[in-house]
Amino acid sequence: WEAVAAAVGSKIVGLWRNEETELLGHKCRFTVKPYIKRIQLYYRGKMWCPGWTPIRGEASTRSHSGVAGK
Repeated sequence: WEAVAAAVGSKIVGLWRNEETELLGHKCRFTVKPYIKRIQLYYRGKMWCPGWTPIRGEASTRSHSGVAGK
């Protein structure tokens, strides 16, 4: 049971992302957080570039990898 619990815990923790990327030569940050909507798993993503622009981007989708690209 311990191995199963560790594997499930690892998958659940892997749903969250808090990373840094580069956009047009500037450092930007983005986060991805899961949420449940009508018994389905969705992801909400936010992206911002501190020190470059005050614009913030947000997206919501069912795709974990796609939310960061929207």
